[in-house]
Amino acid sequence: MAIDWMRVRELYEEIGPNDFDEVVDLFLVETSQLLADYRSASVAEIPAALHALRGSAMNLGFRDFVALCAEGSAPEEAELQDCFETSCQVFREQFSCALSGAAQTSL
Repeated sequence: MAIDWMRVRELYEEIGPNDFDEVVDLFLVETSQLLADYRSASVAEIPAALHALRGSAMNLGFRDFVALCAEGSAPEEAELQDCFETSCQVFREQFSCALSGAAQTSL
C-alpha cells in the first residue's frame, strides 16, 4: 500500500482540516524542492538528502516513498520522482474515501 492511511487519519484528526490542507501544501512544495536538491547533491550529501525526504514523507504516510528513501543505496532521481508522483496521485484519488471510512468507523 503506497499510503499509510492510518497515519493520514491520525494527522488529520490531530490538526484539523484547515491546518491539514496547509501541511499537505507545504509538504508538496518542500518535497519538490528536496527532490531538486537531491538531483544536484554530491555523493556525500545524498544520505542527508534522503533523510530529509524520508522524514517529510513519513508525516503524511507516503509509505512507498519512505521505503525508497530508506534503502541502503542511493536511488536514482527519476525513481524517486516517479515514486513521489505515484504516491501523490494515490493520495489525491483515495484521500476522501480514506477519511470518510475513518469518520464512519468512529461513529
